[in-house]
Amino acid sequence: MQEVHALLERHPFVRELGLQHLPVLEAGAALARFDPGEFLVREGEPAVRFYLLVTGSVALEGLIHGKGPVVFVNLEAGDAVGWSWLTPPYRWHFSARVLAETEALWWTTDRLRALAEEKPEFGLALVSRVTRMAAQRLQATHSQLLDFYGSTG
Repeated sequence: MQEVHALLERHPFVRELGLQHLPVLEAGAALARFDPGEFLVREGEPAVRFYLLVTGSVALEGLIHGKGPVVFVNLEAGDAVGWSWLTPPYRWHFSARVLAETEALWWTTDRLRALAEEKPEFGLALVSRVTRMAAQRLQATHSQLLDFYGSTG
């Protein structure tokens, strides 16, 4: 558990969330390792885990009809994976494929939602942080689309 504490304390997501929430996160955290080619999540499946990348890299990709999987963004150590677990129907809107050996801290999303309800200050901080992350990813995807399709204005 000492290792999990140290990893959480240094992770940018947790630092931005607020270190006062570290004990809440630490209680339900687990550490996992993934090999290249494995999937953390698959588009359309139930969103049952939230991940903080400690090492490695992961590609967020979506299935485009007629094109197959298309990478939207590559994530590195210090990034988080997942916001689909925040709102019903709690299904992944993308897949996350491991590009290089990766270590990630993870939580069950049922537990995170329950903690957010039990501890409103934590819940507000978590939802705010995940929302900022989602907005950054949407902006990055928007920029990619502009590069791909060109500016229409």
